[in-house]
Parts: sequence; C-alpha cells; structure tokens
Amino acid sequence: MQVSGFETDLEKILCVLALEKDTVDGFLSAAQISKILQERYAENIHWRTITTVLENNSKLALRRKRNHVRQYHILGKGLAILENKDAAVRIIDPTKALQSIISFHEFLGALKGLVRVCDPYLDGPAIEHLDACRSVREVRLLTHNITDSGALRRILDAFNTPTRRLLVRNR
Repeated sequence: MQVSGFETDLEKILCVLALEKDTVDGFLSAAQISKILQERYAENIHWRTITTVLENNSKLALRRKRNHVRQYHILGKGLAILENKDAAVRIIDPTKALQSIISFHEFLGALKGLVRVCDPYLDGPAIEHLDACRSVREVRLLTHNITDSGALRRILDAFNTPTRRLLVRNR
C-alpha cells in the first residue's frame, strides 16, 4: 500500500495511519501525519485539513487527547476503505506515465492469490507489466485483440512457472 496510489486527502491520511499503526502505540497527531506526508511522500496536506477530515469521518479513525493534542488511530472501517480502493480500476495517466507505471507496479507487486485483469490488447508489454505480480498464483486475463508473435509466446512461456500461471481468454 502506497500513499501515491490514492487520490483524495482522506485516503492519503488513512494510508499513513494504516502504515504507521504498528509503531509505538499507533496514534498520530495531525501534525505528525502532515509531516510524514510531506517528508516521505511529497504530499502537502495542512495539519488543520487533516484534523477537519478526520473529525468529519469519526467512524474511520479513533481519536484521543494526550497532553492537549488530538491523536488518531485507524479503525477497521478505515482499513476497509483502503482495501476497497486498492481494488479500483487503475488507469495510466499519459501525462505522468513514469509515475503512474511505478505506482501500478507497486500495486501489482502487493497482490496475492488470484488476479483478474481486463486488457483489450494482449501484447508483450502487457505481460511484462503483469510480471510485477510476484506473489500471485494465477492471473486470468480477458482480452479482445491478441498480437500473436513468437516473442509474445516466449514471454508467456517465461511468465508461467510452477508457482504462477497466466490464463488468457479471448472475447
């Protein structure tokens, strides 16, 4: 899970809380969340915005007051939002192609088990992107246009291992 994979301030804040939930006692102040976002992820969200967002979404993060400072800890509903967001449709933005592809590969690398992919064009680069799925046991790919070549068949053979396989269905 990476902050760069999320779009809204709420999702980015919850992502930081999720990533930091196992540190010390798992509670962070809005200022600490803001500092983490700025220093580690180059995301500028003011601590007051963080406070407002978390106060308006009290069912997603637990709050407490220590030394006159509000601190927050992610709850199960907050984690569920992040997990559902990870299952969302991923689109590569051509204006930020490199950043989008890096984020996409991080997303693919975190997947486990069975993965279903819909890609209208099956070619070598599509399989090379799917190679980022290291912990996946099976990838099911639905496609419409297959660019059949010897190179594609070699890439498919290299992708399929005893612990991982790719099933292609042409519609």
